[in-house]
Amino acid sequence: MLLSQLFPDIDVPTIKISDLCHDSRLTTPGSAFLAYKGAESNGHDYVSEAISKGAVAIIAEEPRKRDATLPWIQIPNLIARRSEIAARFFGHPSKSMQCIGITGTNGKTSVAWGLASTLGDTIFMGSLGRGFLDKLEDETLTTSDPVVIQRSMRHGLDAGATRVAMEVSSHALAQNRVENVDFDVAVFTNLTQDHLDYHGDMTRYADAKSRLFDYPALKRIVVNSDDPFGQALIKRKSRNDVEVISYGDRNADITWDRSLSESSSDAWLFHTPWGCQSMRLPIAADFELNNCAAILGVLSFYLPDQEAIHEAIKNLQKPPGRLQVFTHPNRPKVIVDYAHTPDALNRVLLALKRTTLGELVCVFGCGGNRDKSKRQLMGACAASIADRLYITSDNPRNEDPACIIHDVLVGIPRATRAISMLDRRNAIEAAILESKPDDCVVIAGKGAERYQIFGGQRIPFNDAEVAESLLRNAS
Repeated sequence: MLLSQLFPDIDVPTIKISDLCHDSRLTTPGSAFLAYKGAESNGHDYVSEAISKGAVAIIAEEPRKRDATLPWIQIPNLIARRSEIAARFFGHPSKSMQCIGITGTNGKTSVAWGLASTLGDTIFMGSLGRGFLDKLEDETLTTSDPVVIQRSMRHGLDAGATRVAMEVSSHALAQNRVENVDFDVAVFTNLTQDHLDYHGDMTRYADAKSRLFDYPALKRIVVNSDDPFGQALIKRKSRNDVEVISYGDRNADITWDRSLSESSSDAWLFHTPWGCQSMRLPIAADFELNNCAAILGVLSFYLPDQEAIHEAIKNLQKPPGRLQVFTHPNRPKVIVDYAHTPDALNRVLLALKRTTLGELVCVFGCGGNRDKSKRQLMGACAASIADRLYITSDNPRNEDPACIIHDVLVGIPRATRAISMLDRRNAIEAAILESKPDDCVVIAGKGAERYQIFGGQRIPFNDAEVAESLLRNAS
């Protein structure tokens, strides 16, 4: 694209740009570099590096630097206009795709992944990566930077995708990262405490989440009506052109119970506005039924009839690191899960407590430089349900892991069988080797993450790989 086409209302040089980039380290020859002040760094400090990597134009919030020789386009409040500029450069890909946005504290990944696995020609965008499920690109954020979002959608569209299932975080909504994405369907899973270090309080956290349900292109919203905030969303939705589908235990459009027509424990009957659906589902905990109901609420928007929905749900896949089960003869069952909030940990432990014959064991930690107020709550939650605890490191970032563990221990009564171990691998090993075959070991907090963050370093580490290796090699 010509730079003059990207900014038709501004007098800019007519030069060709091949890409947009906001990270100087990833700048490619011929690209335009976007420089703006972020929460942790100032992009203007990296202009020289971007130029050295081959940038041919600078789009910046600040005035031209004296020594700058490239075209310099100053855009006030660029950070808020990134999505608009990126959408224009990549040809507004969302206008040619069906777009599903999923928000909520817990369940975003499971719903988005489930939709990508059941709907054909659908790319996934979320904490586990971007693209088709069988060839995901790595991602470090739940919802990417606006440039990455628009580029990924364009790449998906060019590769044959007709649809995107996207996790939409509260940070992304507050920072306008998904502006200029034309969502057709929005899903709300639930709202519980998280990210208060960023939002300040639950009211502002909820306000950020609610923005997704005001997008002008929406045609349907799928809402968990068991959640108080979900009920509020349903009540305030007054636009006649937006269809509301609720799901939950009671008085919802989509409800469920055990299927009486099949003896299998994984057979469920879903009651929906388009008829009853009997299906067998790969679930390890009953709260996963909420995610399945949300998926059904979306499938019915895109698929023509009940038979098509039934066929699609047969392809349902669970994402890695979400209630991922590992077993080995004469060893405890081990479950790896991403639960990293008090509510998520509570749901996982309660669900597994009901099905565990022996002791329920929990290994978890809390992230550094994140909401400190939830640490004590997670400790108290785990102590009230699990029989044994191993408190360890998660992603300490720039905090002392021992201090984080201390914050967790504040919420754990002295009588609780709790052991603190700084090394996460050692904690997982102790939990597994000290447990009996009827026990269940839950390794919570990191899910499918393939690293631990210490300071600015990412150290390779994966809970599932560690657990599987220990189970396989234990004598």
